[in-house]
Amino acid sequence: MNKNLLKFSFLFLSVVFMSGISMAQNLYVNGSVVNENNADDLSVIEGVQGTIYFNIETNTLTLKNVDIYSEEYTSIYYDNSEKLLTVNLSGENHLSCIETEPNCNALITSSDNGILTLGGADKPTLIGIYIKSKLTIKDCSVAVDALNWGITGLWGTQGEILEVNNSTVKVNASYNGCVADLEELILINSGITAPENAVFDDTLHDIVIDGEMVVNQEVIISPLNNIKNIENTADIQIYPNPTKDIINIKTKEENFNVKIYDLTGKLILEKINNTNIVISNLEKGIYLFELTTEQGTTFSQKIIKE
Repeated sequence: MNKNLLKFSFLFLSVVFMSGISMAQNLYVNGSVVNENNADDLSVIEGVQGTIYFNIETNTLTLKNVDIYSEEYTSIYYDNSEKLLTVNLSGENHLSCIETEPNCNALITSSDNGILTLGGADKPTLIGIYIKSKLTIKDCSVAVDALNWGITGLWGTQGEILEVNNSTVKVNASYNGCVADLEELILINSGITAPENAVFDDTLHDIVIDGEMVVNQEVIISPLNNIKNIENTADIQIYPNPTKDIINIKTKEENFNVKIYDLTGKLILEKINNTNIVISNLEKGIYLFELTTEQGTTFSQKIIKE
């Protein structure tokens, strides 16, 4: 079956399973419409466990150690183009799938290192996160393990935007694509750290390696500040920064590897045991400098090319 036809089938089934519910409503949890009658305690919905409630005024859905699963329904389905949906995580939460409709933006975030897991062996799903607008993942951890698509848009040309801001996102999909069909991937204080040489291709609209979509390999996007910063390390210094032509490295390490990435996670340059790195051919902008020692310790710092 054509991969996008399969996505249409997934969407069709989501709508069919919610038939009989007024589509004028805009938030569904496990197939049940969220309204003023159940918003204070959504654990009354069949298949929903944990602390989960919805603030109608702020349009915020709060999950605290929540478990949601059904073979029929999408865990969270959002269809309101007038308001941003905020999903606030606390503790460890496990769902099957999240889906948003066109022009229906959503934010997944946490103030206390909340975790969201979608899919996996005990909650199998064709798609982990299915977006047709903008989804922002900020200050939290999200892990997706799906059968066909991990995080995906529809065509990659309809405003499907994934923004990852200071978050850890791990995505695996067995058959079609880990991160696929996005019009844009925005990384803020984050970078693609696995697999090696994986980048987002804005022509193919996928995360790829050598032009091939990443499938059945875990894609990891990590916060840049998870890596020890050179500025706080007396044994390693780089200068000047900003720079126009060259980066000088002062270090006591004899054996080390240097990599420079752009902000999409694309590897731009790699050198071994070189303390004077010429970058005059790079375009002006911000890059990520990464130095790995023989012992496996990694230091990182943003550099500015003037």
